[in-house]
Amino acid sequence: MEASRPDPAQLEVLIEVPRGGHTKPRPGRPTLRSPLPCPFNYGGALHTRGPDGDLVDVVLLGPARPRGPAGAWPVVGRVDFWDAGRPDPKWICADHRPSPAEQALIWAFFRAYGLAKAARDLARGRAPESGARGMAVWAPRAGA
Repeated sequence: MEASRPDPAQLEVLIEVPRGGHTKPRPGRPTLRSPLPCPFNYGGALHTRGPDGDLVDVVLLGPARPRGPAGAWPVVGRVDFWDAGRPDPKWICADHRPSPAEQALIWAFFRAYGLAKAARDLARGRAPESGARGMAVWAPRAGA
């Protein structure tokens, strides 16, 4: 799988929610607020657009970082997530292969996030179209 991974070697990361944060500012739209702290730095990949028009989502492992540009980071995994019936991958960036504990935390977070979105859809009388479908992790590429 290493030789044929269809992922970028690295991404320019923008932190929107620092590790432990509760809010995600969205210019021109309401700020998102979570009742639980985010267990990792969360944001987007600069110079990208996902199917929803926002930056492609990125998890940056490691200590809490301030909001704003965080530099280029190696891509070490991906959560295959669907949102509103469309692929919405969550790229995992770090300077190391995620530990089993980090992998479990990422998977649990996105499973819970998908279940919350599904519950919201059901409450609105719609069929659930969101959720985590799988996750792959690997070591950083040499030279990334």
